[in-house]
Amino acid sequence: MRYFLFFFFFVNLNFSQTYNQLIEYNSSNGLPSDIIYNVVQDKKGYIWIATDNGIVKFNGSTFKKFQLGEGLPSNDIFGLAVDSKNKIWITGYYNGLYYIENDKVKKVKNSENINCLEFTFEYDGKEYFKPFNGYESYVVEYNTLKKIYFEKKYEILNQDKNYLLLVEKNTKIHFIFNKLTKQKIKVPYDYIFYRNFGKKNELNFILKSFVPLLVNKNFSTKIITYDRQKTIPKHTNNFKKIQWLNGSNDNINRIYLYNNDSVFVTKNDIYNRVNSEKIKKIPVDLESVYTILIDNEDNFWVILKNNRLLFLPNNFDQIESYFTDSIFDKKNIQIKHSLIHRKDLYILSNENNLYSFNTNSRKLTCLKKIKDKNPYQIKIINNKIILFCYEGFYYFELLPNKTIKELSFKPTKFQKNGAVFKDKLFYIFLNDIYDEKNRIINTYQSVMRLNSIIALDSNTLVTGNEEEIILLKNGKEIINNKIKLTNVINKIDNKILIGTNSKGLYIINKQLQIEQILLDKENIYKLLVDEKKQIVFAVTDEGILVYKKLNNTFVLNNKITYKNGLIRGKINGLYFENNKLYASTRNGFSIINDPLFITKKEQGKIDIEKITCNDKTIHFNNSTPLHFKSNENNIDIITSIFSFDSKENQTKYYSISKDNSEDVSKKFKHSTLSFKELASGNYRISFYVNNKKDIQSVSFSIEPKFTDSLTFKIIISALSVAFLIILFYSYSWYTKRQFKQKLILHTLELKSLRSQMSPHFIFNALNNFQSILILEGNIKANNYLDKFSKLIRKTLETMHHDKHSLKSEFEYIEKYLDFEKTKNNNLQTSINIDPDIELSKILIPVMIIQPIIENAIIHGLSKIVGVKKINIDFTKDSNNNIKIIIEDNGIGINHSLKTSNHKSIASNIINERIKLHNKIRQNKIHIEKIDLQNENATGTRVTIQIEQKVKHR
Repeated sequence: MRYFLFFFFFVNLNFSQTYNQLIEYNSSNGLPSDIIYNVVQDKKGYIWIATDNGIVKFNGSTFKKFQLGEGLPSNDIFGLAVDSKNKIWITGYYNGLYYIENDKVKKVKNSENINCLEFTFEYDGKEYFKPFNGYESYVVEYNTLKKIYFEKKYEILNQDKNYLLLVEKNTKIHFIFNKLTKQKIKVPYDYIFYRNFGKKNELNFILKSFVPLLVNKNFSTKIITYDRQKTIPKHTNNFKKIQWLNGSNDNINRIYLYNNDSVFVTKNDIYNRVNSEKIKKIPVDLESVYTILIDNEDNFWVILKNNRLLFLPNNFDQIESYFTDSIFDKKNIQIKHSLIHRKDLYILSNENNLYSFNTNSRKLTCLKKIKDKNPYQIKIINNKIILFCYEGFYYFELLPNKTIKELSFKPTKFQKNGAVFKDKLFYIFLNDIYDEKNRIINTYQSVMRLNSIIALDSNTLVTGNEEEIILLKNGKEIINNKIKLTNVINKIDNKILIGTNSKGLYIINKQLQIEQILLDKENIYKLLVDEKKQIVFAVTDEGILVYKKLNNTFVLNNKITYKNGLIRGKINGLYFENNKLYASTRNGFSIINDPLFITKKEQGKIDIEKITCNDKTIHFNNSTPLHFKSNENNIDIITSIFSFDSKENQTKYYSISKDNSEDVSKKFKHSTLSFKELASGNYRISFYVNNKKDIQSVSFSIEPKFTDSLTFKIIISALSVAFLIILFYSYSWYTKRQFKQKLILHTLELKSLRSQMSPHFIFNALNNFQSILILEGNIKANNYLDKFSKLIRKTLETMHHDKHSLKSEFEYIEKYLDFEKTKNNNLQTSINIDPDIELSKILIPVMIIQPIIENAIIHGLSKIVGVKKINIDFTKDSNNNIKIIIEDNGIGINHSLKTSNHKSIASNIINERIKLHNKIRQNKIHIEKIDLQNENATGTRVTIQIEQKVKHR
């Protein structure tokens, strides 16, 4: 918001004083009119302003207007009053009684035919009214206006628990009725009552001057005062002139101007010295003031009799500024340097004239016009004024009458920077340091010239330039080249202060070691120290920062900026005296009263001015969450700072929480916050300024889209489940179909393998039969043929099945071994069965063991001489799996493979059958073959493991 600054001047001789923080509010900066009638503050701290073009609610940042379009009966409103319920009652020349509550204009029932009603008082929860120019009494009950009387012939003007203030309808005579004693006290006929004049426990009646009082609020008359409780006269006062400055509806502050020279302010009937003194400083003629409102923060809202509105913050008088155009008697004079000494400000002008300005009398005196010298700095030592000139030192004696006497001039080389220690003077010329007698006391060997100097004592100097800091003591140097771009050097106690160009303020010790860095990246071009108060004033491009030395550390105490009223321009003179800081620029000077006072931290809160959703304004109430549809997810929130303090140091924060999630605070600068494409959920957006003391929040919810709703999720879940079921059954059907096809294929493969196996076995058996018949005779051949026939029968029975029990396999093996023994008398066999194994309940593929035994006999045992052994063990392991171990004492599988080119058809068939079995069965079969030579024995061990994961029936 743009502020229009108005400067008012008090002229005394040839100077003027300004308060730069004074603001005039009018149509140029937010008000609907330049004509202001009334100003009040409501219970929440908002300022309400009545104009001839509507009412305004002001929070220090934005104006909210109420006019005909918002429900006002007229735009011309001259009266405002706030009741205990924070209703704003309005008065104007129209029929009806209206008020504003929660920013809505409302009308009281049964008030249509009554003109210009004004609020008078509140009692027992009811509001009382009377016509602006009359005495009729009305009360509002349940938002309905009612006419009231006392004893049928008296109107009620005011009351509390002890009294009634009455006026007789016909005679207009005032009476005070004591509720306890039931007595009526007659007030003299020529006196009228005016509320909120005098103390709260008093009733004051003023003699005549009714019309002038309303317009000018000043009068010359007697005042009769009654005690409210006892309803008896207390005293009668006579005044030459009284000006009553507080508003008629202000129940807290009383402001009086007595006889044009004394201001008297009370707050809750207690004298307020601070505000009484401040009102005297308001830069307008107090006789031109109509009303002053002192708000909750002790800011002043001043309505002049010409209907202008002025605002002065509570610290408006902290900085007084004086401009050169009004200090000097001619224009274009500028200040080169200044110095304060015993309440006199000594000023060196651009015309090389020396002036003194008395800060009490505001008197300006020209002390010396210097024509042939170029002074740039003033020093006062032992009642001597020394002007540092480029050409030398100019000495003057300061006389008791505050005039000066010229003493001498000591020429020097061209100098630019000088320093003083006690009564000794030093100055810099290029890289050399001289004393006032032009003797070189030190020469610094560098290509860079020196640009600042300070004396720590009579033998120690500190100087610097753009590249380093140098300490010079008794011809010795200490150098610190980490500190660069030196502007100014000063000291406090045993600390050295280095102000730099854009590098900040360095605090170093006498060994030039850095102890603290302040104002990093700031340009520090002037330093002032008060060792007694342990204060450092550092001047930057933004203003003056005040540091306090505490526990050997410097802490920021205050900040004085141009926005606080400090005179603008580069500060060329800075001095502290009698708890006042004097700062001069070429444009004038400022006097900062009590600069050590820690400026109160600006307080404020965020006001939510408006909420829009998809560019449509939303009516909201902070206590009721808002609800938006799924497509209403573009939210704009327009905010402002509710504060009448400076907004310069106020930082705005917001945080957003979704579905009670943890929120993180973020800074924001602009008044509008936009949230685009918000997802569905419950939101809470909080706002605050500087701290979390006053948090304003907006809560709203955004409905989920149909695709995000629970119904949609249930439908999708149901469809997904149905799809998965269909998919599962389809896959199961397809798998079973594929399984059946594979099963058929595998069965055909098994039959094919068995058909390959049977001829192979019969071929071997018939060859053996032929050998026995020829070599051993008919008896042996018949026995062999008998066992062979039984074996063939068992084989034919077995071949009709894919699988059979382990018991059937065992019986088949027995027949086979009996048959083999007929061919070989040296063959010994043993079969051991674990009694826990139920052979009849375990199913295996047919003829899976017999071919292994046959291979052992043909390829392992047939090639050895002597006893030929085969051991077969049926056992269980720890996992309940069946193990069938076939072990022989033949030549071993490795030796057999080396000495024979024969490929075992039976072995290949078994391997293929097991592979097919494992594809389609769950009880997998594994075969392991070991040459016993690895275990220091002869023969082969074959282990068949049958998994028992599935219970067979």
